[in-house]
Amino acid sequence: MKTRKRTLSEANSSSVTARVATRNFVCSAEAPLLLRKHGYIQELIPNSTTDTLRIVVKAFQAQLEAWSQQPPQHRYAGFKQLAKKQRVEFRAGDSTLGQLGLLQSIAVTVVQALDDIARGVLEGLAKALQLPADAFLPVLDQTAVDTSKQSASSLEAIHYMLPERADEKLGAPACEAHEDKGLLTLIYSDIQQGLQVQKPCGTWTHVLLPQGLIAVLTGHTLERATCGLVKAAKHRVLVGAPGGCPTPRNALVYKLRAPETAVLNMYNSLSRHVIIPRYRTPIGVSELMHHFNATHTSVNATPSSEEPLAARHTNTLETGSTAPLAAREATAKVTKSSPMMPALCNSAISMTVLTTV
Repeated sequence: MKTRKRTLSEANSSSVTARVATRNFVCSAEAPLLLRKHGYIQELIPNSTTDTLRIVVKAFQAQLEAWSQQPPQHRYAGFKQLAKKQRVEFRAGDSTLGQLGLLQSIAVTVVQALDDIARGVLEGLAKALQLPADAFLPVLDQTAVDTSKQSASSLEAIHYMLPERADEKLGAPACEAHEDKGLLTLIYSDIQQGLQVQKPCGTWTHVLLPQGLIAVLTGHTLERATCGLVKAAKHRVLVGAPGGCPTPRNALVYKLRAPETAVLNMYNSLSRHVIIPRYRTPIGVSELMHHFNATHTSVNATPSSEEPLAARHTNTLETGSTAPLAAREATAKVTKSSPMMPALCNSAISMTVLTTV
């Protein structure tokens, strides 16, 4: 898919009105491209959002380096060690994951920024489908972050590792080909290579993510919500394989999902389009997710031969001297050229103590 090229300096121009500080993102101009059945777009984001995401990724990378020197003494329910990647999950309102200290505030900041972008994409898609701009609101949480209840959406920080053996470089991807179950998946990465999306013809296309761009992928719920007019993106991550990322890869992944109490019932609004019969009846998100889970294997499942690193705890994490020096230096290096709110910078450092207490 060819995406219209824009320079990063355009992020400051009057044509880009989205701002994290005011939370006033406009609908995406790229969203209509999702109707071409490629399943993804590359969305330009403001400099302030790029700075925020870069800080979080740097801090997370530094923590992983610390883990390689000294494994965490305690475990966190949102952390999982898999054969080819490490993954940390944050979900607003989910107390079962444990307390995250100042990480809570940085995670909330990132969720709000990426949620705004995701809702802007859905607004642009609704207009492209000749629907009201707020057509998808009934299948979304009322707000991105509500501490009184668990959010349907989640934020993940993922580290993809290089293969340990040379013969593994020609083997399976760091993340197997799959479709996400939700509405949209937004991906920011510190390395532009690695992400691939499958075309309708079956071939794979590289989705490059230079700084200032994020990938927006369509999920299974959005395919069902749009009665099949938008297809879910089958995607994978290649690290250390031909055509993939040559180095370890760090990514922030925001998964916009519909609450299980929502009902997908847009057929009457979309009947002007050609809709195949199996998409014409309403379906509850709970039923849709039950069927999806029964027919798809999770790429985040822990193999039975591996010990899951997800024992729950309720300790409150602290910052300061417990944060690895590498993390503090990484955060300081980034913020020197990218002024941010002090509280936000301190929150980014706190991400480095997720599992060290």
